[in-house]
Amino acid sequence: MLDRALLRALLDGLARARGKLAGPASLAVVERALERCEMPPLHVHQEPEGFHVLEGSLLVVVGGSTVRLEAGQSVVAAAGVPHTYRAESEGTRYLAVSFVASVEQYEGFLRAAALPVRSEASGSHESDRAVTSIARENGITVLGPPGAVPAEATLAA
Repeated sequence: MLDRALLRALLDGLARARGKLAGPASLAVVERALERCEMPPLHVHQEPEGFHVLEGSLLVVVGGSTVRLEAGQSVVAAAGVPHTYRAESEGTRYLAVSFVASVEQYEGFLRAAALPVRSEASGSHESDRAVTSIARENGITVLGPPGAVPAEATLAA
């Protein structure tokens, strides 16, 4: 069961950190499930994005900081700060929360972006271009492929 106080704190943090998305915005709260090692590309939003882990473990890289979240824990990536995350356990479930232009497109980005980390040798995929296009529709800029982290950060917690 989701702790209402934790969710309220996460939503309050997002409201205080409200960014600069042009035009009307909706608050999206999307539940997602990831398998171990799935992660989106390094990206940045015009709006803050919050993460709340429901089950499993999620390693979140925000700017130069890396934090491992367990069930019941949350973090907010401020607007304009590069970030990514990786499932550290099988069956990780989390909530992603952000102000978006389109809830459906945001959910589409989360669904399309969560890929297992692949080697550099495998090169770019058609899906990379699709993810970038979906992201752009919601004020999200893709900065690197899955596995990339900000220069000052590591994927170790």
